[in-house]
Amino acid sequence: LVMPAVGTEPMKVESVAITATGPVDGLSLGPVEAKNSQGSPLLFVADIQITELGIWTMSVAV
Repeated sequence: LVMPAVGTEPMKVESVAITATGPVDGLSLGPVEAKNSQGSPLLFVADIQITELGIWTMSVAV
């Protein structure tokens, strides 16, 4: 569900991409396209396989 920074109505978006930056310098994943959930056009689903332990930063581009 994508909500605006201001307001209460969900946003209708065409695409969502997710990237991940890992705990090791230069380690990154993506961008991975998040697909619309079949049950709701407002929900997006993506699979990202993280194989390195540590703190990851996830970024979402709408």
